[in-house]
Amino acid sequence: LGALMFGVLSIAAKQFSFRCGADREAVHEAGPRDLPGGYAVWGIAPMACCGTIFVGMFVSGPHVPAQSMRLEAVNKLLQESFLPAANLRIPDYIPEDRGDCEALWNYRVSQGEASAALWNESAIYQDCVGHSPLTHVMNRKVDATALWATGLNTLQLKDIHLEEPVDLSADSQLWKMTFSGMFRDMNIWTKVMLSAWGETPWLDDYMCCDKNFNFTVEVRMPCHEGRGFQRARLKFLHVDKPELKHSTCSDETDSSFCMEWVYGKADSVDPNLNEALGDFLSGKTGQLLMKTSDSTIVDLLEYVSSKLTDVVRLNTGDWCPHTLF
Repeated sequence: LGALMFGVLSIAAKQFSFRCGADREAVHEAGPRDLPGGYAVWGIAPMACCGTIFVGMFVSGPHVPAQSMRLEAVNKLLQESFLPAANLRIPDYIPEDRGDCEALWNYRVSQGEASAALWNESAIYQDCVGHSPLTHVMNRKVDATALWATGLNTLQLKDIHLEEPVDLSADSQLWKMTFSGMFRDMNIWTKVMLSAWGETPWLDDYMCCDKNFNFTVEVRMPCHEGRGFQRARLKFLHVDKPELKHSTCSDETDSSFCMEWVYGKADSVDPNLNEALGDFLSGKTGQLLMKTSDSTIVDLLEYVSSKLTDVVRLNTGDWCPHTLF
């Protein structure tokens, strides 16, 4: 509007200058002060008009409502968008195997699943993470070691729920997230020595777990203004009690057979076995590790807390979220 008015002003000034003098070269080009009303009408008035229109539209124009998200909407978004995307990426970010990788490699060589000629660190640790057994339980009667686990990348998340802090405006907060999932095909190699059996292993085979090994876990993430999210803590609300079993098959020329031994639930054999498994999964013993896109192995709980802090800092400028927007 202002540009249009000044355009009209310029044309009028030029026409006025041609009409006002017989000698065109002697007459200076007219400006706003030469028009009727002078600067007050042709200079100040257009600017005042534009300013009034702008202020009026800013005050009385339509307002865009704030795009706030309630907790219910956030949880719906997690269910409908995050879960499917996470389940698609889990095989890329969680190692397939975990534990004593060299022992696992040697076992696969003995079964013809790998070639001894390819023995090198790159091959051994391509899909496996770890240099020691997962966990070790020992008492006067039983010495049990979980040497390695396979199928960790068969994890599938089934449900997720976010719980916000009591006071979002506080400088110290506790965020909670509950999610459930299952391992579709996780197998743990277990070596069990019994005092009554001497040096002969009572069991040295894959044992555990059910095809669908279910769990429910609560993730607690403390956040302090000025420091951000601290290392997440896990609390398992439910873990399937793994059934200890293994099978052996024989295929000889005169006979072939398969036998399966079922020893019942882990806690019925030894309560410490189930407790040790829960401690490992929750990170009380060892670390929960993940593989990033550049194949770097990182602590999963530290990684999640660090990335959450980065996201909050980039979007709000604060260390902790103080609103759900």
